[in-house]
Amino acid sequence: MKIMRYLLGAVMTLMVAGCEPFVDDTNDFPVLESLDNTLWYSYDKINDIYYDVTYGENGEGVMLGYSEQERVNEVVNRPFTYTFSPATEQINAVVRINFEDGQYYGGFLVPKGVYQISMVDVYFIQLYEVDAEGEVIYNLDGTMKSTMQMWME
Repeated sequence: MKIMRYLLGAVMTLMVAGCEPFVDDTNDFPVLESLDNTLWYSYDKINDIYYDVTYGENGEGVMLGYSEQERVNEVVNRPFTYTFSPATEQINAVVRINFEDGQYYGGFLVPKGVYQISMVDVYFIQLYEVDAEGEVIYNLDGTMKSTMQMWME
């Protein structure tokens, strides 16, 4: 009976040791120094539109929206200009988009490894609708007028 207790104790010890979470600290993702020639994805849940957001060269880009996830039927085409200020030790990377129709968005880039989409680490941009001076626009009830999120693997 003593042998059974020792065996049971050994098995329990191994089980507890096996429950240690595996932490992988080797994920050093590159820091984005530029948005030039990158493709980002977004989804508008309210209007059920799938977006491809392309940041081109010379601060110009385009946001294309599709009615299906397969990106067949284009329903939105919004050219924009953008600025990008890379992150420093004290400040997150800053993104500003100016659509040709006069709508402005400003926000920040979250480094890869903080968010996951479908279990994949992604870079993430969070934008807020702003006025021409860069101040966030709020509705009468105190909520932000409009936000936009996009991600890239």
